[in-house]
Amino acid sequence: MQDVDLIVSERRPVEGLTRLERVLIARGLAEREVPAREVARIVGVDQRTVERWRSKDRKAGAH
Repeated sequence: MQDVDLIVSERRPVEGLTRLERVLIARGLAEREVPAREVARIVGVDQRTVERWRSKDRKAGAH
């Protein structure tokens, strides 16, 4: 978890992350209102993937 916090705070691109780590980092960056394009660059996925994650989180939060 400390590594995730470090990546979120520094906003530096990283490699070798698990899917769960990517999602956690994306959530942390979303809380800081980082644009999806920037999140995608940092975690190494497509911008559309980040947008799907955010949509899924919003739907889960609505229940």
